Amino acid sequence: MPTPPPQPPEETPDERRARLRVGAQVVGYRRAGPAPEGGGAPTTFYSLNGATWSGAAIAHDAWDPDTGLRDCARRRIYRGDVLTITGRGKPLKAIVVDAEEPGGLALLVLGRGALEPLRDRAGAPRHLAASVRITGLAWAVPEWAELVTEARALGRPARDVAWAAHGALGLAQLAGAGAVVAAQLAMSGSVGPLTTVGGGLGATIVFFVLAQRRDPRWLSRARLFRLAGGALVAQGVAAGLVYAGCVAWLPERMGAVVRNPAVAVAVFGLLMGALAAIATVLIGDLFAWQRGGYAGELRPRRPDEEA
Repeated sequence: MPTPPPQPPEETPDERRARLRVGAQVVGYRRAGPAPEGGGAPTTFYSLNGATWSGAAIAHDAWDPDTGLRDCARRRIYRGDVLTITGRGKPLKAIVVDAEEPGGLALLVLGRGALEPLRDRAGAPRHLAASVRITGLAWAVPEWAELVTEARALGRPARDVAWAAHGALGLAQLAGAGAVVAAQLAMSGSVGPLTTVGGGLGATIVFFVLAQRRDPRWLSRARLFRLAGGALVAQGVAAGLVYAGCVAWLPERMGAVVRNPAVAVAVFGLLMGALAAIATVLIGDLFAWQRGGYAGELRPRRPDEEA
């Protein structure tokens, strides 16, 4: 009777698992234990089906790390898996992608262009296994395969927009609006809200042009909405302060007596902040439309593109 091949020991927390591929075709699995205490290479086992293991290597040209998580059918979840997530309103479709997170993996939620950590701060899975099902392999779809490796451009999950981006956009809008306000005061002695918004609008366009040149894939839908929120706060506060300064030090330039300065400042700041946020979303959406969609989202192929 032939001797059965050696089987690996029971799974340990420090072993590393991977799924092996040739292109988009899964050809097997690999388990690598920790390196021996006395030195040397770790013991590695291979399997064609994930159940029976041996020391015979399996030829492959790519591999996907194991996330350490399982779906509702107890199947292991690897990088490149397409997941359907239920239990929180409308079902979501997501892909396990590369990311700048511990473990190097995150979820890319399709249709949102936003990264989501696989685990919470305590290390627990963000989604219960009962609500997650593996429904496909991203490597089989060229557009999805590209997302797996390029999702790092979307930034770190839960920290999608750096404060530098908020600051740059806020300063650009403030500079544009401030320049227009100064020009209006010098030319006519009064300030027109819509004209002032036009200055901020022009500065926003310049900001998006420069950001797009630096990184053509930087703009995701989640990033745009966070930038719009930052613009609302920054421009609302700035506009309120400018208006308050005009009421206090330039009352003759206001064109009318302000009966309730506090209310007027609040209303003006809210109006300008809302207009800045709306302008940010509209301009960002136009830029995304011109470039085929937001980063991290699929778009329909154009007729002139190869199938």
